Amino acid sequence: MHTKTGIALSALALTGASALAGELTIKDFAPGASVFVAGVDNAAGFRQSLDQTGMRDLWNEPSVQRWLHTAGEDLVPELTAGLEELGIDMDDLEWPTGALGVAAWFDQDPQQPPVVLMVADFGDNAESMAGVLAEAMQTAADSGTLELEEDDVNGEEVFSYRFVDMNADEGFAVDEFGDLPMPELPSYDQMHFARSGDYLLIASSTDALSQAIDVAGGDEIDSISQSDEFAGALSAIGGGAGAYVAVLGTPGREWVSDLLQATSPDEADSIGDMLGVLGLADIESFAMGVDLDTDDGILEQRFALRVPERNGLVALVDTPERSFTPPSFVSADAASFNFFQFDFAGLLPLVNRVIASLPPEQQQGAAMAQGMLAGLTPVFENLGPEVYTTTSYERPFSPDSEKQVWAIAMRDEQAVRGGMAGFFPMLGLQARDFMGNQIYAPAQGGMLPADAFAVGMGFGHVFIGPTASVENAMRQAGAGDGASLADDPDFQRSASVAGDQGLAFGYTSTSRTLEWTDWFVRNYDQILEAQFAAQFAGLEDDPFGGDDEFREEMLAEMRENMPPFMKDIPPLDIVGKYFGDSMLEMRSQPWGFGGRMLWLRPE
Repeated sequence: MHTKTGIALSALALTGASALAGELTIKDFAPGASVFVAGVDNAAGFRQSLDQTGMRDLWNEPSVQRWLHTAGEDLVPELTAGLEELGIDMDDLEWPTGALGVAAWFDQDPQQPPVVLMVADFGDNAESMAGVLAEAMQTAADSGTLELEEDDVNGEEVFSYRFVDMNADEGFAVDEFGDLPMPELPSYDQMHFARSGDYLLIASSTDALSQAIDVAGGDEIDSISQSDEFAGALSAIGGGAGAYVAVLGTPGREWVSDLLQATSPDEADSIGDMLGVLGLADIESFAMGVDLDTDDGILEQRFALRVPERNGLVALVDTPERSFTPPSFVSADAASFNFFQFDFAGLLPLVNRVIASLPPEQQQGAAMAQGMLAGLTPVFENLGPEVYTTTSYERPFSPDSEKQVWAIAMRDEQAVRGGMAGFFPMLGLQARDFMGNQIYAPAQGGMLPADAFAVGMGFGHVFIGPTASVENAMRQAGAGDGASLADDPDFQRSASVAGDQGLAFGYTSTSRTLEWTDWFVRNYDQILEAQFAAQFAGLEDDPFGGDDEFREEMLAEMRENMPPFMKDIPPLDIVGKYFGDSMLEMRSQPWGFGGRMLWLRPE
């Protein structure tokens, strides 16, 4: 990695840190048309609650610090060098003390990226932090990393900057960061930075920055704080979350409509009709809130989908609440268990309504698929609504220890069997008897190993997973009175916090998951060998022609590309000192669907 890259990373990190830090919050700065709003209204308080969870103690564990140093040994020195070349001392940097947040909204052209505004209240440290950042940007401009312009907006000094093309000669080369996938982010020609009183502001347009400066100076705007839709979104997650994110339906739908009219005017109406049939046009908002060190656990994340009118896909998950208790086929040593509901009987009628909403020429193209699905009507009408997944790790650990099984309830077992009898052979699956029931698995000598996966039907459920796991689940279901996860004290502790029933539930054993993950990381060579062998399973001829040296070279390259965070990782049982098990619950509400994910304290 080159020095120029290090400088750029440092500048990016600094501007990002400023955006992440009162009396005013992002709710006062974000326009009423905002489609996305995220914020922390009290950064100092949120940071204090973070310390109380024990997360900082975990971070400061000597073994964790050694691992962080090793994992970041390539990047951290460059960042440090970049800071030094920008004339910045780490001691000069401060954290926000008041509110921080980000908002996004669409301007008049729907084909342009959203306008973005970032706000951070640094209190008494705002002037010094603004000076540090201004000096850093000037230094970066002098070195050619930034193109920098200075102006005056509403009486405040504004720095407008753009990064030079860093792919031209040196800089962000793919091989310097490995093969990690990088998401495509909106591209902005220029960003604008200013300080106004206690607030540091960054915006993607000068108009947005100018308005933010006015708000920081005491002006009021038609802000998101006056939006009933936004207020409803936050109310659904408890109203006072330490950190929150809200995506709002009305401005989002308006943008989608404008975009379709601009890019596909002939199809805009039919696409709008289809979104309506799917029930997506009825969504008012989606929100998440995070609180730390709560009464129930160290981290509590609440989520809410406000959709009072439940149509289409939304209606398919709005089923009567059912018990969270794991069925008997979920083994006592399961590392995770998840339960949700889906109205399979309503799926094909919805598909037919969606097809009917399409233009005539597209309806004709869907007619064949519609006819094939119609033959499965007896199957869908008798599946669900309960769907279960469970994961366990077979001991002693090996590359194929992870076993996951899905199970879908059946209302009428004979109807499902009859409906699938002609379908499974088309997939190359053969039927055999198992405990008086049926298992379908790949035929011997076929493209897939016979034990790769299976579909079992019996004991009121369709079981899907590796053959041995399906057989074990069916044995446990048949026994009925064997030990199951429902009897596990750790599970019972988590379930007692969640309540008895709802639409969805999830449980993860932190200790069992950490044990497997620790083995996986420390035996990565075995994992690679198994993955390598699986790629060529079923081939009659050796793809390497007996050339073991070439095979080892390929394996060595795979080891070399091992993610840095997996190297010299500390014993993962240390995490169990600070984190207990986790659970998730979701229920139907008059306004939509709400729930929470909770990370419990360790016992």
